[in-house]
Amino acid sequence: MRGQSDCWKIYAPYLGKVKLNLGCWIFYQEGYRNLDRNREVRADRYEDISTLSSFEANCADEIYAGHVAEEHVDDVKASFGRWFEVLKPAVASP
Repeated sequence: MRGQSDCWKIYAPYLGKVKLNLGCWIFYQEGYRNLDRNREVRADRYEDISTLSSFEANCADEIYAGHVAEEHVDDVKASFGRWFEVLKPAVASP
């Protein structure tokens, strides 16, 4: 059985990470900042996920965007460009 120090080593890299779940809809994820423009769903913030206007460049460690590009983003190329801006450089690779 692993000791507490072993558990700390496993989870330490993930603590304090900024993880975004874009267009969360009914898939609210604990540990993520869940964003959606639809105020009828559970989200932490309601905004246009294509622009992420409330986020500065290089602030996110991870972006999850399941099934949103093909259905909810008008300009996919511009949206992906903005998402790469929001990701920290070590994470982003176009």
